[in-house]
Amino acid sequence: MEEKIVDKKSAVQDGADSSTKTNEVLTVVAKLLVLVVLVGISLSLPSPADVSLHHVQVPPTPGETCSTTMSATRHTLALSPLEEEVLTPLEPFIMLSGLPGAETRLMRALLDDHPQVRCGESLGVIHNMVRLWRTFTAPAERQRLQLAGISQMVVMEAAQLFLLDVLANNGPSASRLCTRDVLALTGGVFLKTLFPNVKFIFLVRDTRAAATHLVHRQVPVMGRRLRSVEEGLRMLEDLLMLLRRECRMLGPHHCLPVHYEALVLNPRKTLERVLEFLEVEWDEAVLHHHLHTGVFVSRTARGSSTWTPSPPGLFTSQTT
Repeated sequence: MEEKIVDKKSAVQDGADSSTKTNEVLTVVAKLLVLVVLVGISLSLPSPADVSLHHVQVPPTPGETCSTTMSATRHTLALSPLEEEVLTPLEPFIMLSGLPGAETRLMRALLDDHPQVRCGESLGVIHNMVRLWRTFTAPAERQRLQLAGISQMVVMEAAQLFLLDVLANNGPSASRLCTRDVLALTGGVFLKTLFPNVKFIFLVRDTRAAATHLVHRQVPVMGRRLRSVEEGLRMLEDLLMLLRRECRMLGPHHCLPVHYEALVLNPRKTLERVLEFLEVEWDEAVLHHHLHTGVFVSRTARGSSTWTPSPPGLFTSQTT
C-alpha cells in the first residue's frame, strides 16, 4: 500500500514538472511569436522620408501659431510638392480685393499681361472660404468639432490645401499666382495665417463714383441690389471702413492701397508702385493690355457680386 502511495506521489510530481516545462515552452514560443510580429510590423512601416503630413499631426503648443508649427513640421517630415508650396510658398500669392465698383477687373487685366503673373478668371472662392472659416471658429461649432476629434489645425491645413489647389489649377502655370476676389480682404488676417507671404492689392475708389457705378449697372453687392445712390453710399462707406481696418492690420508689407483714380490718370507711376510692392520686374506690356488677347474671362464669372455684361469699350474686360 505504501509503495502505491509513493508511486502516485511521484506520478503527480512528474505530471506537475511536465506541465511546468510545457508552460515554459509555451511562454518561450509566445515570446518568439510576439518578436516575429514586431519585426514584421517594423519592416512594413514606412521610413521617415515616406511619412506625409496627412499621416502625422503635430499639435501646436500654447501660444504657438499655425505657421510656426507647420514650419517646424516641414523640417521633420518629407512633404509632397503641394504641401511644400502651402507651408513655404516660393513666391507670395497676389490677391486683388477692394471696394465693389473700384474696377478690380481692370487691375486684373493689367497684371494678367505681365509675363510673370497669372490671375485668370475670378472664382469667388476666397471670400466664401472666409465665411466658412468664421462658421468653423464660432464657439458652438468649434466645440462640436473638438468633440469629433477635429482640431483647428486640421481645418487650417484643409483650407490651405484647398485654396492652393484651386489657385494653381485656375489657369496656366506662372511664377506668380494671382486671384481676384472683391471681398477677400474682409478675411485678410485669416488668409495671412494660411499664406504668410500673401500680398493684397486693395483697390479704392471715391464712394460716390462707386455707388453711382453700381446703381447704374444694377450690380448686386453682397446679394443685395442697390435701390438708390444714397443706399449704396451708406453700404460702401461701412465696407470701406472694414477693408481699411483689415489692411492696416496686415501692414504695409502685405497690403497696398491703390486708388482707381490714380491708376487711370497716372497708369505708369501707379503700376510701377504696384509691381515694386509685388517684387516683380517692370514690363511695358502692362501698359498695353488692350492690345493683347488670349486671357479667358467668362461673361458669367462669379465674384462677390454678379456682373452684368456691358458693350465692349476701350478695355477688354469691364469690371465691378
